[in-house]
Amino acid sequence: MQHQICSSPQRITFINILEIFDKLCAALGQDVLDSLYWTVRYEPWRYTAVAGHFAAVCGVELVHSFVTFARLVSLSVAFDSSSTAMLTVLTSNNFVELKSSVFKRFRVENLFQISCSDIVERMQYVSRVCTINQRRQQQSVPKLTT
Repeated sequence: MQHQICSSPQRITFINILEIFDKLCAALGQDVLDSLYWTVRYEPWRYTAVAGHFAAVCGVELVHSFVTFARLVSLSVAFDSSSTAMLTVLTSNNFVELKSSVFKRFRVENLFQISCSDIVERMQYVSRVCTINQRRQQQSVPKLTT
C-alpha cells in the first residue's frame, strides 16, 4: 500500500478522498451507533433489528478502520519521503479550512462545534504522529543476535 501511495501521480486527490471518507465514516458510524442504542434500549425484543444494527455497526467500523489505516500510511509516507510535497499537502488542507472560516460570522453554538471538531482533528494528528514515531523507533533499534 505504501508503494501505491508513493508512486501515485494523484497523491493530493488520494489524500483528500481519504479525508472525506474519514469524515463520512465518522458521521455514518455515529448515526449507526445511535440507531443501535435506540433499538437495544427501547425495542430489545426485536432480535433481528438488533442483529442487523450490530452488523451495520461492525461493517461501518471495519471500513472506517481501513480508511484510518490508509491515512496513517499516507502520513508515514509523507514523513519518509525526501520531498516535502506530501507533508505540504497534508497541512495545506488545514489552512484552506481556516481561511474559509475566518471571514464568516458564527453563532456561539456553531463556534463551539467548530472548535470541538478542530480539537478532535488535532488529537487525531498527534496520535498518528506518535504512532509513526513509535514505529520508527521500533525499526531503528538493532536486533540482538546470540
